[in-house]
Amino acid sequence: MQRPLAIVCLMAVCLAGTAQAQSYPSFVAALNQPTFSRLNAVVSTLGLTQTFSNPALKVTVFVPTNTGFSAAEKATGISFATLQSQKSLLQQIVYYHIVKQVVKAPLPAGPLPTFVTGKDLKGAGNKVIGIGSSANIVQPNVPCGQGIAHAIDNVLLFLSLGGR
Repeated sequence: MQRPLAIVCLMAVCLAGTAQAQSYPSFVAALNQPTFSRLNAVVSTLGLTQTFSNPALKVTVFVPTNTGFSAAEKATGISFATLQSQKSLLQQIVYYHIVKQVVKAPLPAGPLPTFVTGKDLKGAGNKVIGIGSSANIVQPNVPCGQGIAHAIDNVLLFLSLGGR
C-alpha cells in the first residue's frame, strides 16, 4: 500500500518541478499586482517606471513583497512613509535590489554585483544576503522581458541598521 503512495508523491514532486513561472513583458508588468503595490509605488515615486518598462533590461531584480516591506519596518523601526519621503536613500535601496546580470535561483554562492557601487549582495541558494539584512526568495525565477525577478520576504539594506 505504501508503494503506490510513494509513486504518486514522486510524480507530484516531478510535476511541481516542471511548472513554469508566469512570464511578463517587463518588470513594471510584474509589479502590477497587489502583493507588490508598495514597490510599485516606490518605482513611480522615483520616476523609474519607464526604465523598468524596458523589455530589453537584462538584470535580476529582487522584489520585496508588501509583507517584506512590513518585515523591514518592524526590524528597522523606519516606516514606509518615512522611507518614501527620503528619495535619495530610497533610490539607493532600490538600486541595491538590482543585480547587473540575469541570475536564476537557486543563487550561486558568492558576490552578486548591484548598481550601488562597492555594495554587492551574496547569493546562497534560495536566500540573498545584504550588508544590513537578508531575505528568502518566496517566488523565484519570474521572467520579466529579458530579465528575471525573484520575490523576496524582506527589504535588502546596504548598511546595517540592526535588522535581520
